[in-house]
Amino acid sequence: MSVSRFMCPSAGERDVCYVTMGVGTSVGPDMGHIVYDYDLRLMELDADFWYLDTSSSPRGVLITPVMPALFQYRWPLDPSVQAVRVAVASGESLDCTADNRPCVGEDCSEESDADSCAFLAVHNPICPLTLTQADILSSAWHLSFTRCGTMVVRRKQFPDGFFVSVLLNSDDRPCCPRDSCSKNKTMTPRRKVVRTSVMKYEANFRAASAPSVMGAFFILIGLLSVCLRPVLARAAISSSWEPVAVAKAISSRILGQPDMESFPHGLELHENEESDTGVVLDTIVLNPVSLQLTCALLIAAFGISNVAIDVAAERRTGNFDRCYRNDLCCHNGQVMPDLNHLLSNVPYIGAGIGFLLAVYAQWHVYEIAGDHGRGVPRGVPHDFNMFTTIGAALAIEGVTSGLYHVCPNNRNSHIDFFFIYYLCAAMGAKLFQTRRGVTTRFHYTPALLVATITLLGSLQQVPGMTPHSWQLAVVLTHFSSSFLWAAQMYLTGHVGLFVPWCWEITSDLRTRRLAAAHIILNGGLALWGLFWPDSGSDVFHSSTYALLYFSLNSGMYVFYYMIMKLVVCRERPPGLSVFNILVGIASAVPALYFFVIRKSYNTNESPALSRTVNHPCVMFDFYDGHDIWHFLSASALFFLMLGVLTLDDDLLATPRDRIPVF
Repeated sequence: MSVSRFMCPSAGERDVCYVTMGVGTSVGPDMGHIVYDYDLRLMELDADFWYLDTSSSPRGVLITPVMPALFQYRWPLDPSVQAVRVAVASGESLDCTADNRPCVGEDCSEESDADSCAFLAVHNPICPLTLTQADILSSAWHLSFTRCGTMVVRRKQFPDGFFVSVLLNSDDRPCCPRDSCSKNKTMTPRRKVVRTSVMKYEANFRAASAPSVMGAFFILIGLLSVCLRPVLARAAISSSWEPVAVAKAISSRILGQPDMESFPHGLELHENEESDTGVVLDTIVLNPVSLQLTCALLIAAFGISNVAIDVAAERRTGNFDRCYRNDLCCHNGQVMPDLNHLLSNVPYIGAGIGFLLAVYAQWHVYEIAGDHGRGVPRGVPHDFNMFTTIGAALAIEGVTSGLYHVCPNNRNSHIDFFFIYYLCAAMGAKLFQTRRGVTTRFHYTPALLVATITLLGSLQQVPGMTPHSWQLAVVLTHFSSSFLWAAQMYLTGHVGLFVPWCWEITSDLRTRRLAAAHIILNGGLALWGLFWPDSGSDVFHSSTYALLYFSLNSGMYVFYYMIMKLVVCRERPPGLSVFNILVGIASAVPALYFFVIRKSYNTNESPALSRTVNHPCVMFDFYDGHDIWHFLSASALFFLMLGVLTLDDDLLATPRDRIPVF
């Protein structure tokens, strides 16, 4: 048993002597009458090594569970220095601390276990200082780390300077709940060489307006659509009108026998009938947009409660492990933490508002086409309520994602991803609806599918749920749902792909091949998810898997729709629509790269392991890779939805009963 304390004068001058005083006890030779031998030890500390400043190289120290490292930082007289970044690293981990300066100290070259679990603590400079880990952490700002960890400290929070303690934990459970850190453990007793440094910190808030500019750009596009689209559409419709086609359409509708000579074999035609929803879609109680807003309010209500509890606990306890952040690119505002990740969600809101304006313009265009039609329905039967729900979902995603990034963690992940998943699913469902008429099932089926996947993802937090059993349940649900998706969306609504009579009903070989390709693609994704080849981690990333599921399936249906439109039916979509789709794809590919590969933190790991993927800001010295994911995904969704919105504008002058169904 031993007790140690750091002794230091309150003045903290650099030229005084600092010592460590320790008292150790041992049992004497007479076991009948216990005698204790006391051993008093004094160890002088190097004052220059004890102090940290921004111009010094990282200090290398060997720590053990009973002997941590302790440093002091005092603010310079220069009042412009209002914040510093405290960094600690172990092993070859320079990227996640952003400090490439060489290590200084006798212990820098010592062999140690870099993956051992330790704590970085910042606390008031009060001496004598106990070495008890529980005492230090209870009164300090602290975080766990394995290879690296950083913390921003502001002058107003510690006006008299602060102590920096680095404590090696007695085991790895705080950092590795699944014992993933202990797979390659060979060193006993526990020891760890840590490099501790202090760097200048100054946030570039001049770049904080960039997301607002991007959101305003999307709104401007929507306003231009409202102003210009009806004028251009009126001229285009008038120039492409064919009275002969009108007469043929009217006679075909009266006789009930449309002219089939010019249409591909195996495709049906639209029938001019009223919507199967009728007055139901106009009822405010069942309006899809109002129901979606109700769901959004419920998600926001539970999300605000969870986030507020986590942030309050973080500030009360000083435990920075409650929220996952990129500590190397996390700029706190006066009130809100992680301001850059909040602001980077503004483009979603601007894109949603801009798309809603474009939907209004498109609705006006179809009104013009209807006025020219003289009672004959023309163009594809767009469900503008569904377009409205998609635009509203994009704007709501900006709000819920911003709420999530106040305190990101696994408990709050559903707040962020629900509407992104819904947008991907709803775009595929909207294209499917475009050729099949207006019906309520296209509003609620994507939401039910997303809700099921989200509920399944939340089961990961249930006690007793093993990671592999939960992973198997997710993969099986994915494959079964994708099988139904293929049967319904590619085989013209007939479920039962391998039933013999289904082959006779769906005789079009093209759709059967695409359905088979769809199942093969999802089967490959399911196998990848089952074995999860994520290097360096045995954790199944449900959010990444679900995003790939929704984006790949919706993207494949968009591809199918384009093939049927361009190659089979020989229709020619407007150039503006093709341009929007290409811009959306060009934004979506790098967006997925930043989301799947270029992670700045990982909520599926422990906070300590998540910090190993932290990286510095990569854009304007203010935004990281996850912020770029927000920018690119907002742009991708906006332009892809604009492309889907205007994809069938070449059929505005075509009677509806002469438009093929596929």
